[in-house]
Amino acid sequence: MPYARIIHMQRHPIDTCLSIYFQNFFGMGPYANDLEDLAHYYGEYVRIMQHWRTLLPATALLEVPYEALVGDQESWSRRMVDFIGLPGTQSAWSFTRPIAW
Repeated sequence: MPYARIIHMQRHPIDTCLSIYFQNFFGMGPYANDLEDLAHYYGEYVRIMQHWRTLLPATALLEVPYEALVGDQESWSRRMVDFIGLPGTQSAWSFTRPIAW
């Protein structure tokens, strides 16, 4: 997949870890129920993402801050659609109707 496009959704670390912590992820491993483990694994996620940022060409990875997406959904949605190379139509940006591509 040499020309793959990757959309990396980023959320605030506390929001991410607390969201996992308060879910019932039984059978997924004990890390989800331990805040120290969550902090450790979040650090590993940050480390591996830094690795991919240095390895991948800038055109392969779009970083999308979750809070920015929530604050300006249309703009970020357009950016993501453009990034992956899909044509967007006017009806695609109307969030009260089904999306028509």
